[in-house]
Parts: sequence; structure tokens; C-alpha cells
Amino acid sequence: AWWLKSPVFSSGSSEGDSPWSYLNSRGSSWVSLPGKTRQEILEARTLQPDDFEKLLAGVRHDWLFQRLENTGIFKPSQLHRAHTALLLKYSKKSELWTAQETAVYLGDYLTVKKKGRQRNAFWVHHLHQEETLGRYVGKDYKEQKGLWHHFTDVERQMTAQHYVTEFNKRLYEQNIPTQIFYIPSTILLILEDKTIKGCISVEPYILGEFVKLSNNTKVV
Repeated sequence: AWWLKSPVFSSGSSEGDSPWSYLNSRGSSWVSLPGKTRQEILEARTLQPDDFEKLLAGVRHDWLFQRLENTGIFKPSQLHRAHTALLLKYSKKSELWTAQETAVYLGDYLTVKKKGRQRNAFWVHHLHQEETLGRYVGKDYKEQKGLWHHFTDVERQMTAQHYVTEFNKRLYEQNIPTQIFYIPSTILLILEDKTIKGCISVEPYILGEFVKLSNNTKVV
């Protein structure tokens, strides 16, 4: 695909084309994982053609967990720059994670009255495909986390959205005009060439003031 080699996207390193260069750079996403060598983690982070084929076609939770479990811990993604990425969406109905190729620009932090305790929020600008017309917010953990924390968050949120949709159908069948809206969430797997460099969750930006009732694990 064109975006894997596009000159628009900086490597984030001045140490040449070595696969280790971005791991050792000042803006590195590298954090060691006990019991694993750098080579093993780098191999786990490098997506093979077969991985791309499966992700684009759709994969189940178990396959994805097994594929990502040795990728280690990632530092927060670099803002104010463009990235190639895989956009992954989860469907509770099919129980599949499906990817599509994309390119994004990670912008400034959002100005909010009350900041989250666990994650930072910032603007995400899609540079092509249908998401281009929307406004999106990215969320990244303040502390270093593994990829699966992000995937679990989104899987939980999209499962909740599925049941909210089913509930709305029942309301409609009963001629009750009330409808509940649940914000969808997706994953952006940040890539450098074919290597995973980071991960964030992304939601549509909704204008207005809202009261947060839950953080997807408990009432707040």
C-alpha cells in the first residue's frame, strides 16, 4: 500500500534506516519487557503480510490477544506529527476486529475543564477515507501501557453500544420516542513502516457539556 512508504511521514529518528533506530531515538516508543529480549519484542511488533491480510479481513478476540501479547509496553504516542496507522473497529454482533489502512495527524491536547485521571485527550485528524469529514478525539494513557489495555477499553465500549442499540430498538417498538446515544470508539494502531509504534483509542468529538456517569468499569 502507498502509505507504508510515503515520504510525508517522518521516521522520527536521525539514526538511519535500521529497524532499531526508532527504538533508540529520543522520541522512542520503546520500553523493555521483563523476560523478553529486544529482538523478540521487535519481531512481535513487526506485522507480516499474513497479519495484514487477517486484520483487514477481520479477526477474533483470541487471535488478536495472542498476536499482540508479546509486543511489550509503549510510551505515549508523539503528537504534532502525521502517522501511518491501522484503524481497527470492533463489532459485538460479529465479534470481529476489522482493520483498514489510514493516515492521521495527532494534534494538540484538548482544553477541558476537568482532565481525566488515567488518560490524556487530543485532536485526531484523519488525512483520508470517510473519517476525514468528522472531528475526532484521541485518548492515550498517561502511564506506559501495553496494547491490550486500549483494545479492552474499546471492546467494552462497543459491547455497551451494541446493547444500547438493542435497547433503542425495543423503545421504538413500544412507540417510546426516547433514544439513548452511546459514543462509538475505535483503535488506531500507529505504525512505522510495518512496525507497531504505539496505540490510541479514538472517538467522535461531540460538542456540548456532558456528565460522565461511568468510566466503563464502574459508576463515577
